[in-house]
Amino acid sequence: MNGQASTTEDYIPLSTNARGAHFQQHTPPRSPTDTHDHYHSEEIHDDNDADDAELSQLLLYSPSPSSHHFATERRRSSSSAKKRRRVQVLLIYLGLAMGAGVLLGALVRGRRVERYREAVGAGWKYVVGTEEGPGKEEEGERWGGTEVYLKSGNATNGFRENLRPEWTYVTTWNSAGMTNVFEGYCNLIYLALITQRIPIIPPLVPSPSHLGFNKPLPMIDFGEVFDVARLQRAIRSPILEWKDVKRARYGEPWAVSDPAVEGVVQEELGCWSTNQVVRGRFPHRTSLETFLKLDVAYTPVPLSVALPRFPDQSTFWGLAYLTFDEGRRTAFTHDKDVVPGSTLHSKSKVEPDVHLACFDDLYFTNAVDGFEWERDVSPGWRFVGVHVRWNGWIEDVVREMVKRTLGMPTSAEVPPFIAVHIRRDDFDSGFCRSHPEAECHPPLTVFRNRVRQVKRALADKFGPVTKLGNVHDVIVTSDENNATWWAEVRRMGWIYIDHEEERTVERYGKWYPAIFDAVVQSMSIGFVGTQRSTMSRVAALR
Repeated sequence: MNGQASTTEDYIPLSTNARGAHFQQHTPPRSPTDTHDHYHSEEIHDDNDADDAELSQLLLYSPSPSSHHFATERRRSSSSAKKRRRVQVLLIYLGLAMGAGVLLGALVRGRRVERYREAVGAGWKYVVGTEEGPGKEEEGERWGGTEVYLKSGNATNGFRENLRPEWTYVTTWNSAGMTNVFEGYCNLIYLALITQRIPIIPPLVPSPSHLGFNKPLPMIDFGEVFDVARLQRAIRSPILEWKDVKRARYGEPWAVSDPAVEGVVQEELGCWSTNQVVRGRFPHRTSLETFLKLDVAYTPVPLSVALPRFPDQSTFWGLAYLTFDEGRRTAFTHDKDVVPGSTLHSKSKVEPDVHLACFDDLYFTNAVDGFEWERDVSPGWRFVGVHVRWNGWIEDVVREMVKRTLGMPTSAEVPPFIAVHIRRDDFDSGFCRSHPEAECHPPLTVFRNRVRQVKRALADKFGPVTKLGNVHDVIVTSDENNATWWAEVRRMGWIYIDHEEERTVERYGKWYPAIFDAVVQSMSIGFVGTQRSTMSRVAALR
């Protein structure tokens, strides 16, 4: 600032009144007896000791007293010019350094892209997303296939022979019903994002409390129901399924007693157990261990992973920390309870795997508060679940079912409707034991009042005479099996998809009545659900 101020002073216009004062300040006193023009060259040299020849010449030939002012200003401006030149040189060097840094960064990124291109091959593509959603698959733009992230393009007899050393991976097992599994797997993918690992998603395991105890039932692949390719593009990160990694009886009716696929080897795997610590229970073992022929040992996570206000739930970054060397060392060094468990079959003590990080249950995992999936702050929802879409064929099947239920021709479009989810059947074995009947199973009149509220909200939002603001159709979804209850639903003027009449189980499998109901809920313009039901919770988010 000082340098700039002096520069401004140096160049005060001489036509202003400031010139005289400035001139008087720098004009040498004249002797009363001096008869020589004091601007003579000798007098200039004697009085001012100017050793600069150019400056002397300027003074010698100045035609007026103001020339002395210019000479003095020249000295001062010369000093300022030197300062400016030094600043300019410094800025030039700084600009060159920044440019070199940008160039180096571009070269490094370019090399990464080249390595990716070499790994994927000639079909390499890269997707650029937009504000409207993930990018389209255009020429030269798509994610690489499983051969980029696995040694083989197909599942092998053992997972270790298929994992590439340059990548790291993370997996988990499922928990309870389909929607709980969905939330847990979205949490898995989010954990993979923050740890820069590749998630390996297991198939969905049939839950006896939801699908019945009649075995065997087939596992169902995550990618059979959900559009994994679109999800990869949306989150800009690869996703694998266990069906890509290791051979098993995917899509076949299967029971624990069934033999494994011929040639498949049993492998030891060390996993972290959240269930032992935050839930205070045994490790969360599932039939997936047998299905994938894994002999798993569990190590309890340290207490530090628990939420302060909800000690029965874990934090994402608390678990993420364990996947890094520093977090792993800290856990084993500072927590005496972090001791590797034994495998179920070989009884070997196996520490949590480094290459394939594994957690027994991620359903009760949150960022900063408990039960975050009940609100839209959940990172599992905001960064993953919001991008998950049904596979196109499932939406097509459900759309035709809805048209038939509404008595519409195939060529017609499905009109806006309100969906209602009334969870009843499996609540009897848990929630209803400790709550009054009116709380556990609210009467249909309560749901009717909520539907009226939704209709008024739609009319206020879109206008009462618009297509979206004047909705009449209400489609009910429920796990209730009582025919009398369903008859009461019809008397209220509501409709439902009759899965027996549609032969849903016969045509698609026992998983699909619940899956198709969830699709119906996601297609609605308004929704009324059941408190404490994860299916209602996710439908409301959708």
